[in-house]
Amino acid sequence: SAQSFPNWEIILVDDKSPDGCGMLAQDFAARGGLGPGNEHRLKVLTSPINHGLAESRNLGIKAARGVWICALDADDKLGPNYFFDAAHEMTLQPELQLIYSNQKFFQDSDWVWPVSKFETGSAMVRGPLPVMSLYLKSLWQQVGGYSSALPWGNEDYDFWLNVLAIGAKSKKLSGNQVFYRFKKDSMMRAGDAYGEEERAMLRSRHLDLYHTAKLLRDHRLIMTMANATRQRLLRLQGVATVSAEDKAFGVFWMALSDLHEGRFAEALQGFRQVLKVERLQWQPALYEALTVCRLQGRAASAPMLRKLTQRFPRLNTTGEFQRHDRNCQASASWTSGPPRRDSGDDGS
Repeated sequence: SAQSFPNWEIILVDDKSPDGCGMLAQDFAARGGLGPGNEHRLKVLTSPINHGLAESRNLGIKAARGVWICALDADDKLGPNYFFDAAHEMTLQPELQLIYSNQKFFQDSDWVWPVSKFETGSAMVRGPLPVMSLYLKSLWQQVGGYSSALPWGNEDYDFWLNVLAIGAKSKKLSGNQVFYRFKKDSMMRAGDAYGEEERAMLRSRHLDLYHTAKLLRDHRLIMTMANATRQRLLRLQGVATVSAEDKAFGVFWMALSDLHEGRFAEALQGFRQVLKVERLQWQPALYEALTVCRLQGRAASAPMLRKLTQRFPRLNTTGEFQRHDRNCQASASWTSGPPRRDSGDDGS
């Protein structure tokens, strides 16, 4: 809907769409499609390669001139007073960094999402905010933008957890101000089949929010990732715009899969490749030690585990870790789990 607040711009990103919509948008902009006096409000960015959703958002935000950002997917909608009501709250509370509201679904659903207060408890359980929530561009810069690490999406959930971790000041508007088009057949629905393993991957990116025991259980889920998920992670390794840190998470997750499948040499290589990635913390070092135990025996792995618990004492407080430490030489049961779930395509 047209916004009652007058100061806005649109940055439209064509991520090498195959249907020619980028050329249509360029032509629309060149003809002054937003009307006389509004030519400056629309900028079309056309990418020569397909970056994916996360990096497309980052490209658009980099080009934005405004102080506040709203990430609006092409088929979603905003209420006509969304920016006006948000601007009013910004005036009353200049310290605000994030503004959101309830979200109403349309097309294949009419559900209203009563968005909870943006705080740790609710955010750790489910995606905490609509993607169309408003935030300062400086906040986006502070958390490093949207990540391309996750294979099936959820880049907005990952972004909100990063925002939560730095304690951003937020405000919820009244009413349903944003509208999400729910389609039974969409990229998000295709990824739902792999949601459990991807949420485990998501949590392994936010170690300060989740209990160590929960993370160790999540590693078991990641070990049994579907072939389709692994193929997507492999593809991301070859994308030039994916950051080194994001690729490192993919290497770690695939090494967990290698470990489960008994490819110990490949697993060890993967864990060692990402040992120095700060955000991964203790995760690759733990599984490096457990893989060494399988390959060389407990005499080789015991000093590694001892050193790890000295650096991260909380590891030794979990039964899962103690079981790993106790049984790594005698049994392979700590890598066991259900078999990989498919050998089909990745839904792309």
